[in-house]
Amino acid sequence: MGDRAVITSWDVNKSNMNKKIGIYLHWSGYEEKVKHFLALAKQKEIRGCDTDPQYCWARLVQIIGDEFSKTGNNDLSLGIGIVSNLDCHNYDNGVYYIDNEFNIVDHTDGSELE
Repeated sequence: MGDRAVITSWDVNKSNMNKKIGIYLHWSGYEEKVKHFLALAKQKEIRGCDTDPQYCWARLVQIIGDEFSKTGNNDLSLGIGIVSNLDCHNYDNGVYYIDNEFNIVDHTDGSELE
């Protein structure tokens, strides 16, 4: 149960998921909310995930966590890890692939990663 999703960087071949970093959302994984998180990343001008992956993922997780803290309901609803270890085929919102400018470029149900 949840409103789950994974956010990861775009890869045209969807390869290297055993090395690629992703963010797991147990709640707030619907598209409008993910777009809101990405808009905040753009607004704060954080470096993109292809340009500076360690910085990008840390800052994006911080932004999402800060947003969750505002409601107080979702404190344990956020994770980060290797995409192949995350719940990508989650039967909720699947996987959002983002580009270096924090735009959603693909959205799948995650079954391609099984």
